[in-house]
Order: sequence, then C-alpha cells, then structure tokens
Amino acid sequence: MREDLLLRPDDIFSINLILTSILDDSHSEIILLTNKSGRLITFQAQRSTYDAISISALISGTFASSNSIANMINEPGFDTIHLEGNTLDIFVAQVDANNIVTTVFPKNSSAKKVKYALETRKTEFQKTLKKLYSHVENDPFLNINVSEYAHDKK
Repeated sequence: MREDLLLRPDDIFSINLILTSILDDSHSEIILLTNKSGRLITFQAQRSTYDAISISALISGTFASSNSIANMINEPGFDTIHLEGNTLDIFVAQVDANNIVTTVFPKNSSAKKVKYALETRKTEFQKTLKKLYSHVENDPFLNINVSEYAHDKK
C-alpha cells in the first residue's frame, strides 16, 4: 500500500480545486484529504480555527476502527462514516484505497448535500490521485530532501 504522496505545487492546486468545489457546494466549514495513516495531505476551510492535522489523525483512527468493527460483523467494510453533533456534523468518505475525505458542516446543511457533492467528484478525485501516484512511480530518483526548505532563510 502506498502511504504518502509527494506533492508538487500544481498537484496541491489540482486537489484544492476539487476540495473547494465540494466545500462550496456542500456549505461545509472545512474539508480535508487525509491518507489512511492519518497524514493530512491538504485541506480547504471557510475559516482557519480548526486544527486540521489533529482532525486528520483522529478521523483516520475512527475510520480504521469502523473497518475493524466491519470485519468483526462479517461486513466487507464501510466506505463512509457520519458523525452527528449538536451544531456540526462530520461526514467521512473513502475516495480510493489509500485516502479519505472528511467534511465538517453545520446542522443547517444536510448530509445528503455533502454526500452528493462528494459523489459527483469522486471519479475526478480518483483520477487526480492516480495521476499524483504516477509521479512517484515515474520518478524513482525524486529528491525528497526538504531540509533546505525547512530552515528560515534570512
């Protein structure tokens, strides 16, 4: 299983276009693309008050737990999770074998609207992710040393 994507700026732009259209159409507050190991790939939000990294890690654990429960009851797996709160809901959907999309949306929106927005772009998501994975496969000597970018250049 491929755990991590190595993203270029144009890759992030492509994914964020899809996320933004889902965010707008579903009236969500935040939408995150996370790999199943819990690593946040990218996100879009109406406001920046959410800890996207922690949400990604916790949601991937929740998704993994739900699939463990599925195995216990002889269910092949769950593709979605819907968590309902007092003011906000969370909808999680698997978009391919390695990645999940999480949307946080207000109660005055509907899970059906979120699910529809995700479903209408699922194929586009899958094509984009497949293309991104091919970047890694086609460039086995890709330099992923980011240490030169990690230091503050003054």
